[in-house]
Amino acid sequence: MTNRIAETSPLVYARVAGLLYLMVFVLGIFAEFFVRQNLIVPGDAAATANNIMASESLFRMGFMSDLIGQMSSRCIDLNLQMSVHDVLSFFCSRCVELFQLI
Repeated sequence: MTNRIAETSPLVYARVAGLLYLMVFVLGIFAEFFVRQNLIVPGDAAATANNIMASESLFRMGFMSDLIGQMSSRCIDLNLQMSVHDVLSFFCSRCVELFQLI
């Protein structure tokens, strides 16, 4: 009996990366236009601090959306690397063969 290792298709990695891109986009829009526009007063640090203290939950949601967006972008890197891994390994092996001929 043979043990078969289940391999994930590169298409799955690419789709997950696409969904993560969408999530990064939505979270970035939320953090920039809904949180920062309501909290930050340009040129007035005291008013900005008062706005943050008045709506602490909004500030925390903006911080978390930035954090999750950054973590998602790191996961995008990994997913894209996994989706092109077979292509890159084929290309690298051909380059090694070419350089062995030289």
